[in-house]
Amino acid sequence: MAIVFFYPTINKKLGGAQRLIITLAKCFNDRNIDIKIIDHRTGYCSSFISDLENVEFLNYSTEAELKKLLHKLSINDTLIVFNTMYEKIRYYNGINCKLLFWDLLHSSMRGLFSTRLGDIPYISHKDRATLFKRLCESNALITLDTEGKKWIRNNCNESIPLIPLPITKPNPINLDDSIIRNAVTYVGRATFWKVTPIAKVMEDMYYNDVLLSFNIYTDDRIAFESGLKKLLDERLYQHYKNNIRYYENYIMEDIYELSKNDLIHFGMASVAIEFAFQGFFTVNLDCSLDKFPSDYQYRYLFECGIEGSICQTLNYTNDFIYRDKGKKISEVYKDSVDTVTRSKIIYMSKKYAEKHHSVDSIVDSLIYYSNHTSLNSQHYFQFLEGLTSIKLLNLKDWMFKNKSFF
Repeated sequence: MAIVFFYPTINKKLGGAQRLIITLAKCFNDRNIDIKIIDHRTGYCSSFISDLENVEFLNYSTEAELKKLLHKLSINDTLIVFNTMYEKIRYYNGINCKLLFWDLLHSSMRGLFSTRLGDIPYISHKDRATLFKRLCESNALITLDTEGKKWIRNNCNESIPLIPLPITKPNPINLDDSIIRNAVTYVGRATFWKVTPIAKVMEDMYYNDVLLSFNIYTDDRIAFESGLKKLLDERLYQHYKNNIRYYENYIMEDIYELSKNDLIHFGMASVAIEFAFQGFFTVNLDCSLDKFPSDYQYRYLFECGIEGSICQTLNYTNDFIYRDKGKKISEVYKDSVDTVTRSKIIYMSKKYAEKHHSVDSIVDSLIYYSNHTSLNSQHYFQFLEGLTSIKLLNLKDWMFKNKSFF
């Protein structure tokens, strides 16, 4: 039996899922446990950790090569896939292995089988519930944080395991609290929903006279700026245009060193946890598909709620943690410049990260659930083909000749 991770990327694109796989791969390797990773030859995982003794990389350049690799998996292998694959894995009908779905973004659950215009009446909701019921009954679904767990509980009356983000404790860097810059660090791809949080920070800082510069680490400066221009009014955009420094395609280890003297580190999910591990003054951010609500407030990592919801998608919840735990940006700034309060928040955030996101315990959980999933890929393909939503998607593919998600 082998554990096989499948989250392909092209041209070294960095994201949370890739960081997750890299972190896990290093831990599996250190514990002398063999795993496999399927990735494009130019993918981020292939490029970043291709020399681990106990990690076998199955690389491909074409879709035909990818299908051959997948077809070599045995019935005893467990293919770990993520929330992009609930229905798209049907493109690889013919593989024969066990499946384990790890949901990293619960909005993909509620959005499954929807169109740009919303749900298809009488079809989308029914098929969603049927699919997730099947995954739960097969012990084939785990989730990253409590938002996914709550969604399954509320919509399917089922309970699924929660396996949080794994973070390896980073190598410590030399921090000097006497050298603090009046600057903010933010890390996020130039995807609109990763621009919206920092746009809200900028807006709140501007109107509360918190005048700090911004260091933004992203993959595409032009696209990121375009997102900010859509979200900020012209006066704010012009103000910040000359107060932002962009860094493109830096790895986290370099970001630690470059940003270590910045006053405040803002981050979402894995980035916030990594910053907390490193001993930075970290503010945790939620995400939104559009402009943040005007009453939004900020919280620290250890204030994520009893079930550990470190990143809520604000469009898809009515249970807003920030309304109970949040602080105004002026209060965050005050905390950051007060030496005693700053040290206390850094300590508490770091302890929270160490307690809830240790990679070793998460590897143990993954091994357990990989052994206990009973979902066979062939049975899952047959099940999918019986859903009305899949029949409609197949018809759409046929009409537009779209046979792949690459």
